Amino acid sequence: DSLLARYPNTEGVFDALELKANILMQSKKLDEAVAVLKETIARYPMKAKERQIGLVLAVVYEEKKDFANAIQTLESIKGTYPSPAFVEERIKDLKERQSYLPGAKGFRK
Repeated sequence: DSLLARYPNTEGVFDALELKANILMQSKKLDEAVAVLKETIARYPMKAKERQIGLVLAVVYEEKKDFANAIQTLESIKGTYPSPAFVEERIKDLKERQSYLPGAKGFRK
């Protein structure tokens, strides 16, 4: 945080934000990790695409058991991801996991 505050417009900010998000994820501060990942994507869309930050964001949502946002995130990157079949498979898996949550009506094919 102090590095980001001291050098807010330098080239290393993307890497600092990515590191911060990873630390927050490992610390299980998932809501904060989501905020940092979203900021990273908003500020550096091309670099975030290269480093597959959208996929990382979907994993954090999955960790939070927020399957709806994980699916929405994957849907948004599906067309730009190097392996769309992988993304489709992840979406399918998440929808199935979502169907097992309390109150879900079940997975329908």
